[in-house]
Amino acid sequence: MKVPELVERCIKLELQAKRIYEWLAGRFLGHEPVSEFFDTLARQEESHAQLLELCRVIANRTIWKEEYFTPCRDSIPHLERQMDSIESSLKFMDSIADALRSEERRVGKECR
Repeated sequence: MKVPELVERCIKLELQAKRIYEWLAGRFLGHEPVSEFFDTLARQEESHAQLLELCRVIANRTIWKEEYFTPCRDSIPHLERQMDSIESSLKFMDSIADALRSEERRVGKECR
């Protein structure tokens, strides 16, 4: 996988996270602090996607050392599966605690 393709997949992950957070913000609209929390996260994911798009454009114009991206390349498929699983489980998140636990698991795995 070339760097521009890798960055494109990261952009898709950021936008998927944005969709998840937007859904959660809407789901808990009656709980303003929780809804605002997820809305803030959605906006952050949008910013990440925009920054990565700039990186993708630059990667298409220049040569980046592929070996520097090996750790990311190896983790992308796992993150894609994880995000798909979270997105498909959204309809089963009935409580704020469920949503926050899901986020805690996602962030915990992302940081490893």
